[in-house]
Amino acid sequence: RSSHTLPLHTAIGTTTRALLVVALACGAAALAPPRMPRPKIFLVGGPSGAGKDALLAGAREKAADVAFVVRDVTRAADQCSALERSVSSDEFATGEYALRWSAHGTTDYGIPAKALEEVLAAGRTIVLNVSRGTFAEARDKYA
Repeated sequence: RSSHTLPLHTAIGTTTRALLVVALACGAAALAPPRMPRPKIFLVGGPSGAGKDALLAGAREKAADVAFVVRDVTRAADQCSALERSVSSDEFATGEYALRWSAHGTTDYGIPAKALEEVLAAGRTIVLNVSRGTFAEARDKYA
C-alpha cells in the first residue's frame, strides 16, 4: 500500500505530525513557505588609497557565495577597478541608484538600484564598496 492511501496519522511521522499540530494551534498556515532570513549587507568604506580594492579583490576570490555589487563611476574605464563600471555624467544623471555620492567634486559614484534589489531578492550576502558618508543612509534603507 502506498503512503498516499494511508490515513494521515500513519503517512507522516510523529515529529512531523506534532510540528503540524503546533503550527496549526498557533494559527500558522499549514502550507506557508519558510521565511528566508534577511540578507546581510556589508559596507566597505575608507579614504582613497587605503586598500579597499585590494581587500575586495581578495575577498571575491575566497567568497564565491557572496554578491559584490558593481558600482557605477563617472571616470574613464581604464581607471576603474573590477567592481566598477565607467559611465558618462549623462548616464549617471539618469540612472536609478540605491546609494549615490560624489568625491573630490569631480567623480560621481552609485550603487545601481536594480542590481542591489536583485541580490537582495535572492537572499544573498552582499558587499558594497561605498563612501563612509553613505553608511547612515544605507542603514536607514536596509537595516
